[in-house]
Amino acid sequence: MGASLRNRVKANFEEERLWRAGDEELGRLPGGEVWCCERRKVGGKEGLRQEQKESIIRAYWSAFLGGLVMSGGYLADFGSGNRRGFIALLMLLIVVVAGILIYFVTMGGSIDQAPTAEQLANPDEYPWVEEHRLRKEGEEAEYAPSAEQADLSGGVQILADVKEGQYARGSIRLAIGPDGLIEGAWGADYGTVSPRIDYTVMMCKFEGNTDPSKIYSDEEGEEPSLLFLICKGKFLILESNMETGKVRKVTGYIYVVGWIAPDLSAFGRVHLTSDKKTQQIFDWEGQATPRGAFRLPGL
Repeated sequence: MGASLRNRVKANFEEERLWRAGDEELGRLPGGEVWCCERRKVGGKEGLRQEQKESIIRAYWSAFLGGLVMSGGYLADFGSGNRRGFIALLMLLIVVVAGILIYFVTMGGSIDQAPTAEQLANPDEYPWVEEHRLRKEGEEAEYAPSAEQADLSGGVQILADVKEGQYARGSIRLAIGPDGLIEGAWGADYGTVSPRIDYTVMMCKFEGNTDPSKIYSDEEGEEPSLLFLICKGKFLILESNMETGKVRKVTGYIYVVGWIAPDLSAFGRVHLTSDKKTQQIFDWEGQATPRGAFRLPGL
């Protein structure tokens, strides 16, 4: 999870770092980055990309409906025949192609890109390169937790605060069954100062599992007693720009990764991405507690 994830999470949750800049309070990440002046994922280029996507959707819908009308018109005017059949087939092909393009644009924004060399070399920073750790439906766990790792035999739930630097970003809930399978959700309603934008998470659910085969390591060495978890899902965020009055929907993938200690304390990261190139990263920290039922309310 990176050389100092545990220390970074503790710092973000235990220390307050606020600076005054003019009439605004700006939060800074440990590296000094002004978070509210840079949107690494859902603003900037990503905002332009979202507007372009919506324009493409409208254009393809026009082509789709136009193809339907034209094909229907040709069929009605010409009846049967080789030429008429060819024209009808051509119009049908236009409709099918437009429909496929609409599907790919609306179902996630883009076709998944192959991981880059940088991403493959840094799996802790780009969790989508570790999707092989996600168990398929009906697949049994390949590895069992060791005796020194957290005991999940009775099932546990985690309610964890999510933060970006010092600033709250809602909370996540995870239900972990005795078999290591996980289902969870993220809820949040937050805003930034500059620019003034409010973000409301309308929908965000994810599923995943624990994977005892991944060993935690940092600058102090390995810590095999920590149990790794990884989840993937989708999010829908309503973004309201208070300066321009514009409101838009932002969609993409959420990855929740983290570690559970033997005492059931847990920490990790939330990764948001729409294209698996750029991302927004939040930290989370919480305490797992035993529970008898593994399905979260509302899931």
